[in-house]
Amino acid sequence: MTTPASQELFALSRRVAAPYTDLPAARAAMVTGSVAKGISDYFSDVDMSIFYEDWLPDEETLTAIRSELGGSERKWMSGSREEGGFAEAFDLDGVEVQVIHTTLATWEATMAELQVNLKVDTPLAKALEGILICRPLYGDEIIERWRAQAADFPDALAEAMVKHYMKFFPAWGLAGYLDGRRHGVVISDSGGSGAEPGWHRLRAQSGLLHAVPIQAHGSLHAAVCDCACRFRAACRVALPFPT
Repeated sequence: MTTPASQELFALSRRVAAPYTDLPAARAAMVTGSVAKGISDYFSDVDMSIFYEDWLPDEETLTAIRSELGGSERKWMSGSREEGGFAEAFDLDGVEVQVIHTTLATWEATMAELQVNLKVDTPLAKALEGILICRPLYGDEIIERWRAQAADFPDALAEAMVKHYMKFFPAWGLAGYLDGRRHGVVISDSGGSGAEPGWHRLRAQSGLLHAVPIQAHGSLHAAVCDCACRFRAACRVALPFPT
């Protein structure tokens, strides 16, 4: 069952996609994440991708589109035109909208990295999941072709994924250590949104009032500083996440 928030955010995604897909080089667009799954709430953001033939919009074009939509200034940006793709975020009607802009060639090369070259130590599998669950906004034929391709999971890829991810740290093993503590912060150098259910289960099992994973993203020092700012005196213990 699709939540009311998902319905509203899907309508918002269609509104956002319109000026981008009017650009001459635009070939496809999709919304993914919780909006596509139909499980959004009123705190969710919107995750979108726009695909172009052989050109990516310049700064002047992107600024004009944000202004036309009534969006905020850009909040952040990652990637570059030189790399064939980048992502940006801005607020619109109180919702953070995250838009990936990439060329068809770059995206298809990304898919091949996982399915052909078996590069499993990157977030590529999550990107392919986005294709499988997405709701097309433009260029349905292209997206359906990619969806069929993404659904083809070769045996070699399955074996490579199992071998790479067979070793992991069971977060639930921390429950006994944390038992009886009322506050805790778990600092990890890996993981992602997919780990959140495990952290919530850990908190429930150990009775913690605060057991929040803070990802280091390559800089444990930065994570600790962020932790200090966010939790201040409420933090009683900081645990490294073993690898």
